[in-house]
Amino acid sequence: MSRRGSGWGVVAALIIGVLLMFLVGWFSFSSNQRRATLTVETEQIRDDAQRAVDATAKVIDEVKEETRQAIAEPD
Repeated sequence: MSRRGSGWGVVAALIIGVLLMFLVGWFSFSSNQRRATLTVETEQIRDDAQRAVDATAKVIDEVKEETRQAIAEPD
């Protein structure tokens, strides 16, 4: 029962990480006023997105298991 809320911490960390990456990208792109170009590295984006999806699925599975255990435990 002590690890009950630990799954949400991981989800929050993932969301914060994605927001930070977005902000860094935004400021990097906007700082080049002279010649604004955007290079899209689709393979890297695909890999990053897949890692995020896998991590989210793992968190969901952990939360499901913790919920099952909490329900199964007698008060």
